[in-house]
Amino acid sequence: MALLPLTINFVITSSNPFFVSIMAFFILREVVSKCEVLSMFLSFGAVLLLALSKPDAKHGELQEDEGIIGVEASGGMNETLKYTVGLIASICSCLFISIMVVSTRKLKDLHYLNLQFYFNTACLFILLVYLIGRTLVT
Repeated sequence: MALLPLTINFVITSSNPFFVSIMAFFILREVVSKCEVLSMFLSFGAVLLLALSKPDAKHGELQEDEGIIGVEASGGMNETLKYTVGLIASICSCLFISIMVVSTRKLKDLHYLNLQFYFNTACLFILLVYLIGRTLVT
């Protein structure tokens, strides 16, 4: 059973241009226009609205009201905890993608094989953390 609905996961991971722009401003000293800043905050506000809504225990849909606390799901986790773990995993995925994009642009003078080695090593570490977390959850 999935921890987070696919639509919410897609919306959160698709917000990585927001994080890339912020990181590029601070790390790469890129200029961001006022229109881009306004667009980023409006889109991020929409992502927050979707992320903070509560899951429906019966249908897997989103709802605004309470009422799912204590509903046990498979694996001994209630739906609220599964949803929260899914949100955290999705946001971390978005941040890791953003870090990868900004660091690739920062390290453009480095040989591509070095970049590939370090990115693959980082992905292996992230995969190990995911697998350990997955075994603890299920």
